[in-house]
Amino acid sequence: MSAWDAMAPILANQAVVGGRIIQEQSVVLGRIFDVENTLPAEFINLPRLKKNEEELRALLKQIQGLRNSPTVDSFLTSILSSMALQRKTNTSLTSEAEWRVRNAQGDMALKWQDFDTVINRYTAAIKLDRSNYSMYSNRSLALASTQQWKEALNDAEQARILESALDSPFIPLGYYRKHHALHGAGQYCEAICSFNNSRLEWDCRFQYNLPDTVKMTVREIAKKFMKNTPPRLFNTGSGVISDQPARLEVFEQSMYYMEMVSMIITRNKLEKEAESKVQDCFAYGMLSHRWESGEIRLRDIKQGESIYTQTSRFAGLSKLQNFCRITKSHHLRWAWCDTCCIDLTNSVELREAITSMFRWYLGPALTIIYLSDVSTSALDALTRSLWLARGWTLQELLAPSIILFYRRDWTLFAPEESLGDNQVRPNHKNSDRICRILDATTGVNVVNLRNFKPGTTCSRLRLQWAARRSTTKVEDTAYSLFGIFDIQLPILYGEQEEKALGRLIQEIVCRTGDVSVLN
Repeated sequence: MSAWDAMAPILANQAVVGGRIIQEQSVVLGRIFDVENTLPAEFINLPRLKKNEEELRALLKQIQGLRNSPTVDSFLTSILSSMALQRKTNTSLTSEAEWRVRNAQGDMALKWQDFDTVINRYTAAIKLDRSNYSMYSNRSLALASTQQWKEALNDAEQARILESALDSPFIPLGYYRKHHALHGAGQYCEAICSFNNSRLEWDCRFQYNLPDTVKMTVREIAKKFMKNTPPRLFNTGSGVISDQPARLEVFEQSMYYMEMVSMIITRNKLEKEAESKVQDCFAYGMLSHRWESGEIRLRDIKQGESIYTQTSRFAGLSKLQNFCRITKSHHLRWAWCDTCCIDLTNSVELREAITSMFRWYLGPALTIIYLSDVSTSALDALTRSLWLARGWTLQELLAPSIILFYRRDWTLFAPEESLGDNQVRPNHKNSDRICRILDATTGVNVVNLRNFKPGTTCSRLRLQWAARRSTTKVEDTAYSLFGIFDIQLPILYGEQEEKALGRLIQEIVCRTGDVSVLN
């Protein structure tokens, strides 16, 4: 490689990436040229590129006036003296100058995150000088970014050895890269050991959280999150019904938990990162359906055994099994079904479930709506489903942000309507056609379907939505609306529909002063 060819891309403040020159904006024309070719002389507001050292220095000052790039300046200053910049002589670089060029090219490729070029350039530089720990550290980062964990770990160890000889008071990059490689390779226990060992050389306790601190923080966040979830959920992987302590135990034995604990994370980021990851780990799906004959209850579930292997005379078991399988296919570990995740024989638990139901349906990552009376994907079939005529399913339609309708045979209803532009997760609420059908059938407009807020605003309209629906227990006509109006009143089965509705309407009038709801 000639000195001219080596200097040209750097003088123009460009990154040599993947064998190409990426032209920086406001410095050169927006074109891409082969690195082997002579750099064109078309510069914006700059004279023609000259060949001698004096003119190149003058050109550099003009470039820096545009870009203010001290990295380029320090690099040029260090190698200009060792380079012959006459293009006509085609003088080759000295060994030291070539090392500096390769190292600088690796630095710039790292900036552009072109990791293959990073590895190539640093490898060439390391062959010329094996004493620089930062090159091993940077190549380790590039190798880890391309999932070459073993090679990344070797480079990290070499960087650690070289760095330890410097007696530096700063963060040991070698240990950091080693931890990164181990963590990426899924060797979480080894990653924790690497972090603990780094504390012997650099006191990171004041900036980074110790693994035990992370464990405690994650546990508290998990407990706080579960307070807003149903007390029982099915593990979609094992098929076992689990209470909250059991779910916490499953979580703390998972590789996902070990991945979190083994992360090197600063104190100011811990809670934010932990909350996001805990939410992903405990995300659940909920089933919305019509209760029919043969529904399976909590007492019918064999505790500690998988529902996938259980047999029952009740037809509802098949519904439950299919629901859990579908939920698992959407990458959700937990699933809730109202027929068997609530102890219906416990009056206290039943009352708590009824008052919490709307909040629970606000929380799931997905609500699966099973239409047992729909066998086709014709959109007009949705209008005839009895699911739209039941009292409790109104809040199950309004509360969730993501819903999917499934047909009698547990295949997705109108799959082409579940995906919109740039959607990550399918959602029938994003279908304008389905929302128009739901509006015409239920009276709930698109705004409320997609962004419903519980409360007593528009109370008369909300009561009209419910008037079209029926419930098995007459009192549920009122109780199924408590969450929609964000009202909590005693659950008194046996009081009859008139008294239950009377108490609800009385509370609405007290809060809003709107007596029109009495009509």
